[in-house]
Amino acid sequence: MALKDHLAAGGWVALPVVGGVALSLVATIIGGTRKPTREKLMTATEELDNALSRYQSPTSTRNMLLLGQLLAYLKVDTNDTRASLFARRGNDDEWVLAARYSRNPILGAYSGRVYAANETILAAGWAGVETVYNVTASDAEWAEAYAAVTGASVEYTRKLHMKTRTSFGMQINHTEDHTQRAVGVLILETLVPGQLTVDMMPRIRRHPIFPLLAIECGLHLETRDALSDDAVAVIRRKVAKGDKKGKHSGGNVSAAARKR
Repeated sequence: MALKDHLAAGGWVALPVVGGVALSLVATIIGGTRKPTREKLMTATEELDNALSRYQSPTSTRNMLLLGQLLAYLKVDTNDTRASLFARRGNDDEWVLAARYSRNPILGAYSGRVYAANETILAAGWAGVETVYNVTASDAEWAEAYAAVTGASVEYTRKLHMKTRTSFGMQINHTEDHTQRAVGVLILETLVPGQLTVDMMPRIRRHPIFPLLAIECGLHLETRDALSDDAVAVIRRKVAKGDKKGKHSGGNVSAAARKR
C-alpha cells in the first residue's frame, strides 16, 4: 500500500508539519553557509536523520497505544513486560524497530541499535516459527542460558539489557491481492518466568488491533523514506548550487541521509 493510502486511511495529519520541520532544519543548517563543505553537509544529514528518528520514534504515543492495548488485553501490562514491533522489507539484512511499549520506562527505552536479520527470535518469527522461549537462570547465568535457548551467541546476549525470562515472536503479515507477505515481527518479553504462553498467540490474532500492526510496519518505513527523499532533494540542490559557483564538490550524501 502506498504511503498516501496509509495517510488517507489513518489520518496522519502531522506528516506535512513534520516534513516541513525536517526540511526547515536542513535549509537552516545548509543555507546558513555560503561555502558548504562536505563535512558540514554530512553533519546536516546526520542531524536530519536524528530528527526523522525522533519523529518516527518507536515509543510514540500512537505506537504505545497499540501495543499497550494488546498487553492489557492479555492481562500482562506490568512493569515486567515489554512489547516490540519490528519491521522489515523483504530480504533486507536489517530490522527497523517500528514500535515499543512497556509500562516500565527502562524496558521501554529505545537504544537506537541496528538489529540484524538473523537475530534469534526475530529470524524465527519471520520464518513463521511460533514457540515460547523460557529461561529460569539467575541474572549471573542468564546470558549463557538465553543464548542456549534461543541459539544466539553469548557475545550477543551479554549486550542485551533486558534479562528476558519468557518471550515469543509472531510473524506480521500484510494481505495484498489475496496473498500474504511477511512485513514484520511482534515480540513479547517478560521478566517473569512462565508469564507468556503459547495460547496467547491465537488470542492476539483475534484482537482488532492485530491487523493494524502490518499497516504500522509499512507506515513506519515509508514515512521515513518519504521524508528522507525530500531532505536528500534539498541537499542535492544546495550541493548543485555550490558546484555551479565552483565552491564545493559535494560527493554522495544520500547514503548518510538514508542510514537506518
